[in-house]
This record gives sequence, C-alpha cells and structure tokens, in this order.
Amino acid sequence: MGNAAWELYLLEHGLTADGHVNPDIATDIHRNDSYETIFTELGNGKFVPRSIFVDLDPSVCNGRVGS
Repeated sequence: MGNAAWELYLLEHGLTADGHVNPDIATDIHRNDSYETIFTELGNGKFVPRSIFVDLDPSVCNGRVGS
C-alpha cells in the first residue's frame, strides 16, 4: 500500500518515478509551490520525498513478526 500511495503522489504532482518533472503532463502544478508540500527539489532538478510514513498499528506490526 505504501508504494501505491507514493505512485499516486508522483502522479498528482507531475513527477516521474525517478523524481524528475514529467514532461508529458501539461499542468499548472509546476508554476506554483504545491508539490513542495511533499517533495523537496534538489539542485539538479530532482525531487525527493520530504516525509516518510510508518504504520505503527500493533495488528500490522505483530502480524509481520510471525510471518
């Protein structure tokens, strides 16, 4: 599920899986700073995530331990 969420974030913000702006998506997203809420732009034009997501629900964590 985590990968699916990041794929959605990339799509919504017009970025490719390697963190670069997707030239095939013509949107106004890149004319404002909305993508900077989730991503930070590096000096080389690449965007990287600004956050990580951790699921601390005991049922999820405990279910993985015994698997």
